[in-house]
Amino acid sequence: MSEIAAGLDLGVRSQLLEELRQMAAGVDDGGRVLFVVGERGSGRSETLAEFAAVLRKDRRRPAVVCFRFDTAFTVVPVPAKAGDGRVSATFAAVGAVGSAAAMVPILAPSLVPVALLAQLAQALADSQSAARQLAALSDRREEFGEPDDLLATLRIACRAAPVICILDDFSRADLIWWRLFLRDGAAELARMPVLIVAAVDTTHLDAGLAARHEDLAGSLAPGFTSVVRVDPARAEEAEEQLGPIAEPLRTDLIDLVGGNAGLIGSLWRELLQDGAVELAHGRWRWRPGSAPGQGSDGDYLGFVRQAFDQRIRERCESQEHRDLAWAVVRMAAIEGARFTPEAVVTALHRIGHDGFEEVEQGIDFIDDVLGAHSGSPVIDLEEHATTWRIGGADRYVYQAGFVNRGHAEALRRFGLHAEMRAQWATALGFALEDVYAGAVAAISPVLVSVWEQAGEPARAASARKQGTVLVTEARLRSLMRAEAVGAIDRLVYVGYAVDHAARMTRSDPQRAIELGRSALEVAQQTRSSTAVATALLAMMNPLRALRHFADALPLAKYAAALPGVDPSVRWNVDYSLASCQLGIAECRCPIDHLSEAAAISENLQRTASSPSDRRSALAFTADLMTERKQFDQALPVFLECASAARSVGDLIAALILVRRAAFVLVEMRRFDDAIDVLRQAADLARQEGDSISAAGVRHEHAYALYQKGSLEESRALFTEIAGDWAELGSQEYLGGCLEMLELIARDLGQAALAAELREIVAVARMDEPERAARAEEDQDAAGRAAALRDLTPHLQRLHATAARTSGGALAGVMDETP
Repeated sequence: MSEIAAGLDLGVRSQLLEELRQMAAGVDDGGRVLFVVGERGSGRSETLAEFAAVLRKDRRRPAVVCFRFDTAFTVVPVPAKAGDGRVSATFAAVGAVGSAAAMVPILAPSLVPVALLAQLAQALADSQSAARQLAALSDRREEFGEPDDLLATLRIACRAAPVICILDDFSRADLIWWRLFLRDGAAELARMPVLIVAAVDTTHLDAGLAARHEDLAGSLAPGFTSVVRVDPARAEEAEEQLGPIAEPLRTDLIDLVGGNAGLIGSLWRELLQDGAVELAHGRWRWRPGSAPGQGSDGDYLGFVRQAFDQRIRERCESQEHRDLAWAVVRMAAIEGARFTPEAVVTALHRIGHDGFEEVEQGIDFIDDVLGAHSGSPVIDLEEHATTWRIGGADRYVYQAGFVNRGHAEALRRFGLHAEMRAQWATALGFALEDVYAGAVAAISPVLVSVWEQAGEPARAASARKQGTVLVTEARLRSLMRAEAVGAIDRLVYVGYAVDHAARMTRSDPQRAIELGRSALEVAQQTRSSTAVATALLAMMNPLRALRHFADALPLAKYAAALPGVDPSVRWNVDYSLASCQLGIAECRCPIDHLSEAAAISENLQRTASSPSDRRSALAFTADLMTERKQFDQALPVFLECASAARSVGDLIAALILVRRAAFVLVEMRRFDDAIDVLRQAADLARQEGDSISAAGVRHEHAYALYQKGSLEESRALFTEIAGDWAELGSQEYLGGCLEMLELIARDLGQAALAAELREIVAVARMDEPERAARAEEDQDAAGRAAALRDLTPHLQRLHATAARTSGGALAGVMDETP
């Protein structure tokens, strides 16, 4: 009985498998596309794998091909480095030609037909005609990869045998590519003996976003596409394999892992091994003293604590080590049954657990105390590392897994109270993004889950999009062909344009505005107010970044007046509207704008739905206080928000808030305090690797010194920063920096130096063509333009000469200009 009981496995969903088999049996009647929609852990992947295995045993031998989008890269073992006992690995593309060093993301659409072509060629090797034609397609690999190429591949294959195409984690596929394939190929596919099964993860869907992968079904003929929804596992399914289960065990078995079909079996085996359940009078039940209670979160918290506490006590002699081990397992469980030790240790440090001085020390603790070295392990550290290259350097990371995967899921769900879970998950989300910098796409599904637990839907949506590829202009033109374009195509286009505008807001704001305008033109042809509002935001954000608040304000008002906008988008619209009002007020425009911003601010605080939104709303009230000269009230708010952001690893937000606090301190004439705060900001900029922010912080430091009256110190720092701004190509900040140097020269009575700096400012503010034309006409302008290429040394020579001469005369200095 125990062997039978230990065999509980709900990973393969029997009802779904039967539906798939029936559809496969009718494949000769014409092509079909089936979307299988369910949550992570619903058993979709296991069922699809079993479906493929069943088909390959079929005497009719249909050609079965599979592709999975669940990870951006495939891990391929390579020789370990000298001195490293573990085997390392590298990312390589499935189906890519050549060495693994290519590191091509699987999410690139061109790899899908390449991979399916290779599988079909192998499956149909006995058909000489199909093999010959597929080989001819394979010879075109460099140019192979468009939707038409996959259609041509299926056309050839279906003449030789029925084709079953299984696409797992389809929610990570390129939406435009697959829309083109299904829309333009639907008529021909419907006549082929082909079944395409696409599994879509509902946890990856963006709330309020216009187009989703499962929406492709509704855009095509009902007879050609259909949708099957897979619910979480039910107790009745467990009873089919185990026999009757008494309450509360019947409910607890499902609730402890949230109906996760793949983990219910793991939890059951763990309960059997622990002796927590027994068979009595023909029914399974909790052994007396083992039940978690009536099923409340508090009872489940006690249950998982007891389950892990026993194992931790066996391995940790001191209370300090037990507390540290508890922190590790709770943080690790947020990532999942499989986790990244480096990210876990980093996140714990950020929330104030100082048990490890170095990351490696934390990983050693996990391995030595909780891993295989401790006898019966709680955690198993994997032997393979995953490596990738970023900035010319190799990066690698090891992962680990809980031995008791079912209990780990229960710990994830119930091991932390809601507020603490959100804080810990936020810290872990930022730590994962840091650890996997350059390869975040590899953990996108995990990162989505972590940000969802953090209560940050916008970050979850952003994580879902990691690894998507740039779409070619030709593909966009195909999508928007007048004779074929439909409602979903317009929504897909809006989503693409908005995403890419967001990526360009900082690096190329003008291009971002153009993308937003293009998205708006298309969104206005839909019936979606959310799509229109999202496109308007894509235009507003770069305008706000450029401080063109008066241009952004009409767009914000238009978006705010739209009815039926998704709440998450509505909040961003309101925030943008308030920011525009405040920005205009700061420019000394009518006080009405400030009053309107204040009115919106109150609503922002009431409607903020995530911790980051609540911090943004609170910081906005401090901005209002600053504009009203209420510095004593604004300062603690900025510092509190900065501390909260820093404690969870949101270094970008912390940096912005610390700089605002420094500005307030300067306005309060607390210059030394402002400089201390700016040193903190400089440290944050270094941690973030943000050279633009680092230069901005130094610029503000120099300004604080100027306001303090330390003119020579201020000038020395502004002189260094001028060179930084010139290298970064920031005309606006370079001009401001040189104007401050001109002002300092005037304050020091160096009129000639001030005049020369004013001329350099004029040249610096020219765009490149204007500067080149001016240099051809004026030798002095040519010298100043050349000086911008090595600006700091030139400015230092000017200052030294001015200091040596009466009244700051600069005779002969221009002759030294490079």
